[in-house]
Amino acid sequence: MEIAFMLTNVGTCTLGSTAKAFHHSPTYINTKSCSTDGTVRIWNCHTGKCADMTNAGGQVKSLISAGSWVFAALPNAIRAWNIQALVDQTLDIPKGVLSMAAANNRLYAGAADGLIYVWNNTCDPKSPFQPFLALSGHTKPVLSLTLGVHNNLLFSASMDHTIKVCTIRTSINRDRVAPRYEIAKVMSRRTLLCLNASGNPIPTSAVLMAASKQIAVGCYSENLEFLKCKKKDPNPEKCLDKGREVTRCVLHLLKDLHQKCTKEMDEYVGCMYYNTNEFEMCRKEQQAFEKACSLE
Repeated sequence: MEIAFMLTNVGTCTLGSTAKAFHHSPTYINTKSCSTDGTVRIWNCHTGKCADMTNAGGQVKSLISAGSWVFAALPNAIRAWNIQALVDQTLDIPKGVLSMAAANNRLYAGAADGLIYVWNNTCDPKSPFQPFLALSGHTKPVLSLTLGVHNNLLFSASMDHTIKVCTIRTSINRDRVAPRYEIAKVMSRRTLLCLNASGNPIPTSAVLMAASKQIAVGCYSENLEFLKCKKKDPNPEKCLDKGREVTRCVLHLLKDLHQKCTKEMDEYVGCMYYNTNEFEMCRKEQQAFEKACSLE
């Protein structure tokens, strides 16, 4: 069986794009958000052209799609659009939204105050999403939310170095049955650098950006050999071993860095994540990290 992939160049935004979400429909629409110009654009993935654009009203930190709904996280609100019913609603939230998840007519938003805000979709034609409750348990910003396979578990990761699991019980009467934390603390590491079952790091973009200087110096020879191989033979399969050497070098380097300067690395990576990898917003944390994890 052969599987073919076709890549289409989807147009560019005026300024940097920070989030994308796919809406599955007969026309294969890709919803794309440009955070710095405050717009949310809808693209046709076949033609690569913009089908529609709207002003979100502020910098967009996160964007998700669930059914016919698209949700954009703003500094102190969430904009919700139903692209089929053409309904537009703004959901107020006290602190900045950093993460979102949605399923079974519920929207979850992880915020900078450590709470997870929950809305129920009441199917009201004018204001469908109504505040339901706020889940507490984290003490610092909630950076990531994801739902389990059957949407009955909500996983939340926070800058308090914990990942928590909330069981979501379903009932006909949603107003009386609330999600609750079954397991208060699933994993606790003094790091934003997640580890897999083998104990190896799984670096996020914020981790790679924060340690980019150290990686460039520490893995210079491995990267150089890989580039030489690619230049000699563009066939990707010919240079897999060289590529694996680069990956191994980066993972070992990140692990060593974190053991050497845990606090400084966590603070710098957390700042980079919170500010969408904007170096200028994290100079203080960068200087502390580079001093503790000197390249010398």
